[in-house]
Amino acid sequence: MDPYPNILGYGSQQGEELFRSLLEAAPDPMVIVSDTGTILLVNVQAERAFGYDRAEVIGQKVECLLPARYRERHVGHRRAYMTAPGLRPMGPGLELYGLRKDGTEFPVEIALSPLAVDDGVVVSAAIRDVTERRRAALAMQRMNETLEERVKERTAALAESMRELERRNQDNEMFVYSASHDLRSPLVNLQGYSREVRRSVQDIQRLLATSPLAEAEKQHLNDIINGDLGSSLRFIQAATTRLGSIIDALLKLSRAGRVDYEWEPVDLNLSIKRVVESLASTIKERKAMITTLPLPMVLGDATAIELIFANLIDNALKYLDPSRPGRIEVGWQSHSDAHFPGTTDPLATLYVADNGLGIDENHRSMVFQPFQRLHSSVAEGEGIGLAIVQRIVSRHAGTIRFESQVGVGTTFYIALRAAYSPDPDSAQPLLAAHGV
Repeated sequence: MDPYPNILGYGSQQGEELFRSLLEAAPDPMVIVSDTGTILLVNVQAERAFGYDRAEVIGQKVECLLPARYRERHVGHRRAYMTAPGLRPMGPGLELYGLRKDGTEFPVEIALSPLAVDDGVVVSAAIRDVTERRRAALAMQRMNETLEERVKERTAALAESMRELERRNQDNEMFVYSASHDLRSPLVNLQGYSREVRRSVQDIQRLLATSPLAEAEKQHLNDIINGDLGSSLRFIQAATTRLGSIIDALLKLSRAGRVDYEWEPVDLNLSIKRVVESLASTIKERKAMITTLPLPMVLGDATAIELIFANLIDNALKYLDPSRPGRIEVGWQSHSDAHFPGTTDPLATLYVADNGLGIDENHRSMVFQPFQRLHSSVAEGEGIGLAIVQRIVSRHAGTIRFESQVGVGTTFYIALRAAYSPDPDSAQPLLAAHGV
């Protein structure tokens, strides 16, 4: 049997050879069937894919290449297709299989293309074995499922770790609060007794002045009182004062993590006004200029949020550079399409910028740690202001970060949930972030 009958109506040997070359050069198995479903031609790739010699299938119905469960339905599909033949891909999203001579099946995708011939239309079917693709897709699916399961497990473990960390933080805060509170009572007693000793020493000095003791003995007693005893009392009083300051700082730090918040829209313009008024004497003393730009409303606890800016502005005032006029700016940056994480609420990024001393790169990790003072020779304090700020911001589910350059200035950025959609036109450019 001639494997290439003149089905296209070619009248020349040149046309016949061209058709042979095109059919055999096709990279996929090719099967050409008549309008009645009879196999007219197959190429060598089809022979290899199905395991048949072409002489065994030419003249057979195309359904012989399909598993038995598809054959009856395929006849109806084939007839429907021949009523309006056209280019049609088959396979993506479908379960299509070919049947080899040895009875094994393999998944396929098929592209149908009608060919006009003298007697009507025949159909060219390009068949692609997608076994490897399916295997790879299945492996990828299993890998994704495994990864998803691992992500779920690790997310759950992380969530549990976060809950445990939160519990420990709460326990630590309660311990700090309890310990600080318990230390307050003996400290008050110690301060009181040291004052009593001081008064008693003063009484002894007055009595000595009128005492009939010899002058040498009086001088010896005065030397004891004014020397070792006096200096010891001064050290005790200084130490108790210092300890009192530390206990106060610990109590403030623990309250920042324990106090119950009342959530409401907060007018930052009023909050900043109150902060600036409360710091008026310090601002005047430092000869500083504070610029406050129009600010948006945010959601949170009014007292706690006011404390954020009180600490940031006070901190900026403490560390202004005395060699140049101090400038502090409070403003916000617009995010036209940004939302607060996990919500549909708009995001407001506020900032407090100064042209102060700046923070050295080596000290950046210490900024939010309690009892760390980066410029201890410049200003007094316990070094808990920024630790309190970070804790308050964290309890508002917000974020805080900073940019700083030594000798230029520092800018703290605080991201909070806006109460209403801020007006982008009211957000002004940052003026003092670089020590202008």
